[in-house]
Amino acid sequence: MAKRTGGVHISASDLLRDAIENKTARGLVVQEYVQEKTSVPDLIVSKMVIERLQEADCQTQGWVLSGFPTTLGQVEAIKREGIKLDHFIMLFSPYEVLKTRVDGRSYDPLTGSRYHVTFLPSWNPKVTKRLRNINTTDRDIINGVREFRKNTKLLKQCYADIFFEVDGTKKPSQVYKDIRRCVFKGKPKE
Repeated sequence: MAKRTGGVHISASDLLRDAIENKTARGLVVQEYVQEKTSVPDLIVSKMVIERLQEADCQTQGWVLSGFPTTLGQVEAIKREGIKLDHFIMLFSPYEVLKTRVDGRSYDPLTGSRYHVTFLPSWNPKVTKRLRNINTTDRDIINGVREFRKNTKLLKQCYADIFFEVDGTKKPSQVYKDIRRCVFKGKPKE
């Protein structure tokens, strides 16, 4: 969507990963939360995203956020800064689909690139040899889904006039079409 609109794609999780990989002061703090498998506090995530949104390219080109805001605290942080969203699109998938997408994930420690054994495999044997699994337990997934659903109700209330739900179980090309429809024409067809 960022390509289509000419905006800058900003992923909250990419910002966190970059901070960890670059061993910034904030990245070292984030790393502790990641190691403990606890959520990074809203204050830290919000500050990183807001700082990125204030950079020149975002100011001139616009932006598309991914994975942010996901909590009421994050919503309040961007509202305090006067940041206004034009659309809020949430992908929904049942637990079984989410579990399938989470199982089999891996990353390349050299490049940070993400892979999935089924959905995005590495075709390069050298890369495949160095891939590291991303271990997520069923309990982690269940807790994540529970927290996501709780927060979604609040986000829906905060962004009722611009909130769109898109079926995340469809083929990626159809999901993209549905998102485009939300952004450029309104609600997706059922």
